[in-house]
Amino acid sequence: MIDIKGLTKVFKDGDYNKVALDDINLKINDGEMVSIMGPSGSGKSTLLNIIACFDDASKGKVIINNNDITSFKRNKKEKFRRDNISFIFQDYALLENFTCYENVELPLLINKVRSRKTKTLSLLEKMNLLEEKNKKINKLSGGQRQRVAIARALALDTNLILADEPTGALDQKMGEEVTDILRSINKEGKTVIIVTHDEKVANKTDRIIKLMDGKIIDDIKNV
Repeated sequence: MIDIKGLTKVFKDGDYNKVALDDINLKINDGEMVSIMGPSGSGKSTLLNIIACFDDASKGKVIINNNDITSFKRNKKEKFRRDNISFIFQDYALLENFTCYENVELPLLINKVRSRKTKTLSLLEKMNLLEEKNKKINKLSGGQRQRVAIARALALDTNLILADEPTGALDQKMGEEVTDILRSINKEGKTVIIVTHDEKVANKTDRIIKLMDGKIIDDIKNV
């Protein structure tokens, strides 16, 4: 479970303070698929980045599986993220001159996982990318790149998948395909949290959390 208590984030720029998150209280259960929506500047990406251990809170707590990550030092945060969290970026964050195979294999290499070839090929097959395994990333379409990014995110088999606008750079058809892939991952027991501006994406999740000016203004369960 993710239990967020009184989470506040203030960005300081000289004498000016920008409140990005203002006393957020939120619980997300294991196995849920949740979307976070809101206009630009509402705090949705900031919230996701704090959950992902990319950013620090100014105040409050984020407790993931009984671990208060807001109390962790940087090295401990990095280890916790590596062991528990996978992140899917809007801009894919892939190595352009590497192949599909090499990009998916990379986290397995870094973490010295055995049977890397079997695992990598299995993930590529799951994402319908086996035929593209030897292609460089810069030769792929946007939809293919996002599927490579998802395969890489699944490589270490973490239980929490975070996605920041995963369909933002895709056309409608590819966006629907990526959303369906994320839903299938959720059905395998993973917790999936998606920041999105697309209501079609949000409507395929279990809950829609809406932010405005750093505050939660709605928390809707999809039936």
